[in-house]
Amino acid sequence: MQKLKQIPKRVHHFLIGLVLTAVLGVLAFAVVNTYTAYTDMVVQQQQQYLLVTARAVSKTLSLYISGQLRDIEILTRSPGFLTEFENYYETGGDTALREHIVSYMLSQKRGVKRIYLLDKNSDVMYQYNDYPFLEVFDESLLHLKEYAAAHTSGIGSVFRISPQHYGLTLVNDVIHGSESLGTVVIVIDLEQVYEEYLAPLNIENTGDIIVKNEKGTIIMHPNAKLLTFNPFRQIQGLDTLPQYKGLNELLTRQYSQEEGTAIYRDYSNGIAPPEDEIAAFSRMNVNNTAWYVSAVLSKTSSTAMWASLVCWWPPSFLCWACASSAFTPCAKTSRI
Repeated sequence: MQKLKQIPKRVHHFLIGLVLTAVLGVLAFAVVNTYTAYTDMVVQQQQQYLLVTARAVSKTLSLYISGQLRDIEILTRSPGFLTEFENYYETGGDTALREHIVSYMLSQKRGVKRIYLLDKNSDVMYQYNDYPFLEVFDESLLHLKEYAAAHTSGIGSVFRISPQHYGLTLVNDVIHGSESLGTVVIVIDLEQVYEEYLAPLNIENTGDIIVKNEKGTIIMHPNAKLLTFNPFRQIQGLDTLPQYKGLNELLTRQYSQEEGTAIYRDYSNGIAPPEDEIAAFSRMNVNNTAWYVSAVLSKTSSTAMWASLVCWWPPSFLCWACASSAFTPCAKTSRI
């Protein structure tokens, strides 16, 4: 006991510091393990949440497009519309047909911006534009004559209205008995569809909902600069360079599976900075057309709050320990 009391203060403080260092090391090890386990759990939870979001977006798009196709079919199969179409070929009068078209457009939800009515010769009989009007674009992109000549019905194609603005055509062949009377083509504004139906499903203002067409081109994205971006075409070495491995694996799975999750580093050729992201995807299938929906969240933002707590706790503990050691009075040594 006397020998312990005779230990110099410097040695005493050194031993206290050594013990504190050991304790802090153990705590740091525990914190790192806890942080790793927690972040893994957070990532898994976020992936499941993103998968639910991707499914909801895919279902919403499917219901919207299917509903529009159904509405066109109801119009073109109605007895009044078919009778007036036949009268047009007999008398040349199209006033009643125009009334059917206008009535249809006034009853539509947001997104339907134009409708074209074509005759047997693939010529445009009537066109109606809904307000607010779309900006001027090249109507050859609509392929109206091709659709009319092919007598097809269903989803037409996605086309570019402007560099950061896409539209979609839906087609219906007007058939009475075994005879084709003409074709109806409607134009949908995908930007308006995104704002009306998909933006409300966005991921708490921290993530993005992305829709690609069957060729991999982004046709819906909250960042307009990323519209028209296609990683298959615009990223050289996507399937060979190591930095693109995670992104290439995600795209390969997305275009071969109905749904799934992934963690990858996103690249967009400088349009947006590279970033580690958590993603889930789900495929939308309507009338033999597939679109690919992704719900994406920054991995950094999803774990940022816990990371800040982990960063501040060990230094705070160390400061407290040092302060406690500095202000604790040392017992006086005495000789017996």
